[in-house]
Amino acid sequence: MNAPETIRPGQVRSRWQVYPTVWGVCYWACLLWLGGMLLIPRAAAFQFDVFLGYDGVVREENWFPVVCEVANDGPAFQAVFEVENSYSQSSQTRRLVLELPTNTRKRFVLPVFSSGRYSAWNARLLDERGKVRAESTGLRAQQDAQANGFLLGAVPRSFSGLPVLPGETDSRRSSQIYVCHIRPELFPDNPIALEGLNALYVDSEMALQLKPPQVEAILAWLYGGGHLIISVEQLTDVNGTPWLRSLMPCELSGTTAAFSQDDLMQWLKGDAGVAGQAPAVEAEPVPARASPRAPNRTYGITPEMARRYGLRPGLRPASSPESPPPDPFANLRPDPAFDQGSISVVTGPLRDGRVLCSMQGQPILVRADRG
Repeated sequence: MNAPETIRPGQVRSRWQVYPTVWGVCYWACLLWLGGMLLIPRAAAFQFDVFLGYDGVVREENWFPVVCEVANDGPAFQAVFEVENSYSQSSQTRRLVLELPTNTRKRFVLPVFSSGRYSAWNARLLDERGKVRAESTGLRAQQDAQANGFLLGAVPRSFSGLPVLPGETDSRRSSQIYVCHIRPELFPDNPIALEGLNALYVDSEMALQLKPPQVEAILAWLYGGGHLIISVEQLTDVNGTPWLRSLMPCELSGTTAAFSQDDLMQWLKGDAGVAGQAPAVEAEPVPARASPRAPNRTYGITPEMARRYGLRPGLRPASSPESPPPDPFANLRPDPAFDQGSISVVTGPLRDGRVLCSMQGQPILVRADRG
């Protein structure tokens, strides 16, 4: 039998020396656990955001856009985006198939028809096996606009540059007026999604951020009867962009300063004689071209686009049976500070169209027909 080990004075034994087997087992167990966690595939993580309408405004009995943003941090899969109307008296389901690779973010717009006010919508994301990966139920618009209301979509340079219309915030009006801010990254790429707008205001600087499908949607909507308002920020914005330059009814060559002197107020109130207004110039007939892809004088609309969206030259939307909204500028009061200040105006010879309003003989608003 071995003799018991004796510890000399001043000698200290550590736990590792006393229990080497226990510490070794714990150490290797932790390494195996960490390795296993790294090998186990992570569950799919999503960011699933859905936005209804134009800045939250949905117009009844009209088409409106449903914007969805999806971020997939998990494994790639074939996805189906589905949005349906949960309103008891109406049934509508729209679907869109898309690929969602790993570590990707996608944003897309789907046009949907609003059958009535106060409708609720359900949106979900399914995989190829039909399993629901993410969903949002009971979605409602922030504001429901009447069918005979006025909706102005706006793509300004900044939020402070958003147009303001009289009566926009007056909830007592029977036909309300809405100005809807649309960011370039959320702008629809389908002309049907723009059908709920009465007019579209686009700053020339922000127009440069629009992608080709978004530009094509604007041109198709305009060609079918839409009302496009272009605000010129810089001459190079228009002259350096072919689709913008072709839409303009004049050649932009310079800038000048003009004073209102009540000219703009007279035009807003509908007075016939506007001081310094230039004579109207009627647009010429639009000739067709034989090439199926070459843009003709429909200003960006090709015959191929016309066939895709069912557009015909000279097509105009049917007049609405609803009574027109009252004139919001009828009770507008003059603004002396505005009349005394100067406005920067672009100048250049007219190409076609007609002058709507002038200041000191300088046209500031020019209108032309397209399509």
